[in-house]
Amino acid sequence: MNEQDKVSVKKLHSEIKEVTEVIARTDEDCTFDEYLAYLNIDEQSYMMALRSKLKRPTVFLKRNLNERRINAYNREMLQLWEAHMDMQLVVSPYGCVKYIVSYVSKSQKDVDLMEEDEKNDDESTVAPQFKILDLNETPSDFQLEMPHTEKIASQTEASRFPLPNLLPEIKTNPSEPFYHFISGGAGVGKSLLINSIKQVLERFWIHQPNNKPDDIHILPIAPTETKYIVSHNIAVPDGISNGSPCILKKVIYGQLCEKGNREQIPIRAYVQFEKETTGEKTRQKLKNIIQADGIVDKTWTPIQRICRSFSLNENTHIQVTRNQLPLLPSNAQTIHCSQSCTYKNILVFITKNLSRKLLYTAFSRVESLQGLHISGIYKKPIRATIENDPSLREMIRMRSEAQLQFSLTFPEEVKNDENIIALFHNVRSLNLHFPNVCSDRTLLACDIIMLAETWSQPADRYEIDNFTIVYRTDCASTKRKAFGTLIYVKSALLPHINILFQNESISGTNHSTVVALTVCSKTVIMVYKSPKCQWLVLQQQLQQAINTSLQNNVHEIAIMGDFNIKYQVSDPNFKNLNEFMIQNNCLMILDPTKVSTDHNSLIDLCFSTNPQTNSFIFESATSDHKPIWIELSNP
Repeated sequence: MNEQDKVSVKKLHSEIKEVTEVIARTDEDCTFDEYLAYLNIDEQSYMMALRSKLKRPTVFLKRNLNERRINAYNREMLQLWEAHMDMQLVVSPYGCVKYIVSYVSKSQKDVDLMEEDEKNDDESTVAPQFKILDLNETPSDFQLEMPHTEKIASQTEASRFPLPNLLPEIKTNPSEPFYHFISGGAGVGKSLLINSIKQVLERFWIHQPNNKPDDIHILPIAPTETKYIVSHNIAVPDGISNGSPCILKKVIYGQLCEKGNREQIPIRAYVQFEKETTGEKTRQKLKNIIQADGIVDKTWTPIQRICRSFSLNENTHIQVTRNQLPLLPSNAQTIHCSQSCTYKNILVFITKNLSRKLLYTAFSRVESLQGLHISGIYKKPIRATIENDPSLREMIRMRSEAQLQFSLTFPEEVKNDENIIALFHNVRSLNLHFPNVCSDRTLLACDIIMLAETWSQPADRYEIDNFTIVYRTDCASTKRKAFGTLIYVKSALLPHINILFQNESISGTNHSTVVALTVCSKTVIMVYKSPKCQWLVLQQQLQQAINTSLQNNVHEIAIMGDFNIKYQVSDPNFKNLNEFMIQNNCLMILDPTKVSTDHNSLIDLCFSTNPQTNSFIFESATSDHKPIWIELSNP
């Protein structure tokens, strides 16, 4: 490779890095082939560009683009404070910590206490339903006459018939495997019966000659085609969370990777969820294991064993680790256990002492009203008032005494008929972020929106409702680059807008744009200068724009945009910029202690001839540049 090829490869690497940063800010996935097509290069050129910057062996990890960033700030969630949400208000700090730890760990003690409380509630509800009758010695006074009766054996009673033949069958054919299935409804005593049979058989095998006590002869197994719930948050984004209902389809047996342990135990279970989309990512991730297990049904999701640790007791620090399949048989759930789940159909058992909060939690588990079924007598709960609901009192107190104070100032909060809001933002590809712009309430609350580095082409359409495009430049070539500007003005304000000056200077990859428009006897000048563009070029454009405004008798001027000049006193370029602004009676109105990019630099600047002009820096979820906006008075 000659020197010219090396230079071209390094230049290509810089372009790849710049485009990758832009794509990484979007929430859209793209394949590797789409990525190469977007760069307009082949795979060999891409690999050569990457190798040009490597000086040591490097491992590249495969990641999805939507996993690069999670925006923790969501203003919509703040507005849902009064919507249907499961909330518990804990005023005491210690109580808050205790509640969180108890909810996350969900110790067995807490579960037992909750089950005991529910049992007491049920007993207190059921007991008053029965009346005490004064019975005589003869049953003829209170019994109906039934001359013809017939006994029908129940399922539980019918299942007892093979049990007396259990031990004789095992004694007769000790070498043959013996299988017996026990079934029945919930609460009929299946667990007690199974444990009793297991103990009897274990005693029998212990007394047999040449049998070791540690050998396994009896193995209770989980029945398939029965309802289970997941007892651990395995993959919450994939829908496999604590309390998710499913049907057990198959259990895979094998050996754990422990030295000297060849015991055959359940190592994996296959379940089927109500929704086919639940567990889709898990099935894709474990597709090799699914093929090895011979699973044909594409809706079966593998559940692996997990390790869970818990304290032996409250007085010691001894931790016990349990290796298990996170599945529990469940034909019904308590309201507490179902808090994190959503179902298509539910049946809620109404008891007498069911509070308003528990009713809301239970009814909100269903997707639609058609899937809600109620057993019992439903009575409309008492409406929450300040006197009987401490949570409501706390909400009122927080609204009046403990309101959130944001570090940012929102344009929609200060917008009124007496002011005009102008905003500038280096959007870093409007082509990628246009849906975000159309749904951003902060941008839509402004009267003038000025965007730079739109990466747009003439055929692109970027219309926004209630806004009119008054100025636009696009990429000259068919390849999208960091070029293009666009100015929106609210349609109602359009009669008061006049573009006084517009000028572009393009020299290869270096370019600068200056646009001046008047609104209500004020001039707003938008500025964009590429990083390598000379300051003298921008200085000449700015001077022409300022002179044009003064010639039209508009003396209040605001200059804002991406200057690509760091706000540093020691920087010669900033020194020249500051002297130029002072000569034209313009002062810096942004807070110099703030930053306007994610790289901790202040290069998006704002100057004004009126020092009383309010200016602010906002936040962006799609660009590494932050929007800046000013508030102009509307006489």
